Amino acid sequence: MMLSTRYYALLFLGTLHYFTTHAQSICPLIGPDFPPPKSLSSNKTFQSTISNFTQLLQQTISAGNTQYGPFDSANTSYSTELFSTYELTPLFTAHFTPPAVATYQDGVKSVDSNTVFRIGSLTKLIVVYTFLIEAGDARFNDPVAKYVPELLGAAQSINPSANSLGNVAWDEIIVGELAAHMAGIGRDWEGLGKIGGFFFPVGDPSALGLQPLHASELPRSKY
Repeated sequence: MMLSTRYYALLFLGTLHYFTTHAQSICPLIGPDFPPPKSLSSNKTFQSTISNFTQLLQQTISAGNTQYGPFDSANTSYSTELFSTYELTPLFTAHFTPPAVATYQDGVKSVDSNTVFRIGSLTKLIVVYTFLIEAGDARFNDPVAKYVPELLGAAQSINPSANSLGNVAWDEIIVGELAAHMAGIGRDWEGLGKIGGFFFPVGDPSALGLQPLHASELPRSKY
């Protein structure tokens, strides 16, 4: 019994040693199986695919329905562009403006490549990911007022007699808290863009220490 246990132990250690020493050769990093295409715009197969996709979009708009469900062509806008890092111009561009857009008081009347869309919470991800790529997380514990001291002065000048519950403590809020949505600042997507939302409306964002925007800086697009 002792010999059998020793035999299996040596066999296990030998197998482990083999796979450890040969791991680099038999377990390479997973990468692309094929080189990326560099001339898609001139590729006949790609051109045929784009042509078929364009026809499919036109059929969807006309029929108002697809195999995945209905498409409300009377109220739905879309703007699609496909890019390649190896070519300067877009490989595919398609825009659609529904008739209802013409009746809107704000926003554009025709959707095109320059139309500004509201992307909601995706903005938060883009900002934080870009910050991490450029600066890393070393500054996550720095107070926001270190980089934007105007916020601290604005909050104190607007309501100097208010306590910490009435003013945003910009000298205590750190960058990481903003990134994690733990800064205690009201949201601005509810209540037609008013900070605080429908239940806690704040008509003047400067009351929270935020700098006022000029009329030309306010977003006007509803998309």
